Amino acid sequence: MRNFYLLLICFCAPLSLLGQQEPLYAQYRTNLFVINPAYAGTLSYNELRLNYRSQWRRFPGAPQTLTMSYHGMVDEKNGLGFIAFNDAVGPDTRNGGQFSYAYHLPLGWGGTMGQNYLSLGVGVKLLQYQFRADRVFFADQTDPTIAEVAVPIYLGDASFGAYFHNDNFFAGISAPNLLQSDFSGSIDGSQPNLLSRLYRHYFAIFGYRFVYDNMTIEPNVLIKKVQTSPYQAEGLVKFHLVDEKMFIGVGYRTDWLLTTMFGFKANRLHFIYSADFMPVQRSAAQVYGASHEFTVGIDLNDNWKQFYEGE
Repeated sequence: MRNFYLLLICFCAPLSLLGQQEPLYAQYRTNLFVINPAYAGTLSYNELRLNYRSQWRRFPGAPQTLTMSYHGMVDEKNGLGFIAFNDAVGPDTRNGGQFSYAYHLPLGWGGTMGQNYLSLGVGVKLLQYQFRADRVFFADQTDPTIAEVAVPIYLGDASFGAYFHNDNFFAGISAPNLLQSDFSGSIDGSQPNLLSRLYRHYFAIFGYRFVYDNMTIEPNVLIKKVQTSPYQAEGLVKFHLVDEKMFIGVGYRTDWLLTTMFGFKANRLHFIYSADFMPVQRSAAQVYGASHEFTVGIDLNDNWKQFYEGE
């Protein structure tokens, strides 16, 4: 029976991860690089961000994600960046890192909206999956099956992105897990396996900045698709105040999830907090609870080229 329960745990864990193989972020707009490699180096400064997300606080073993990202420009047409993250769901953990390169192509002037740019980016990542047996109680800790399923699994994959932007408008598409690597380290596109394969994710985002004398309003829409799941859409409106030193935001996702967001910056430092919650009349709101997300960041003026040259 204990082998049966262990097998049941290992069977159910991938199912729980199937819909969230990529880390989930409510604050995607504050750092698009975490979902699109083409965003690397599109700013006049370099971004260093540390993000922590605690999802479904009332649910035992709920997802928790810690992410560090950094990206910047090598020169006007090239950008580099990397991401490191830890994603945990119950006894299942996923550690990973991704290096990204982006090429920026000027497309001419956009009139009052400034210069148009198209960025194309690719990312290569390495993942480690591990079942943490120490987080589960077993009647017989000496069972060899426990040690067998606790052996880490390593695999790699790739992502692609495109990002168009000017001073006011932006739009991007990206696709992680292009190779659909399986958990044994092999790649076999003709024989997909529900429980042992990475699935392609698709992200599409677009938005616009309306600039006024005392405020900037930025609405955007993010559409997400996983091969085995239905489409999901998320809308967010940010209101930038006090010369864009502070902002508040409100969003809605198609699974009845509401998002509130607040952020401010002091010199080069950024602090952002957001909370996701469901309407109280829905039963799921009582079971899962709210999700919380924190971001601390700093903007650096030096680009990658200056870093390598020691300037």
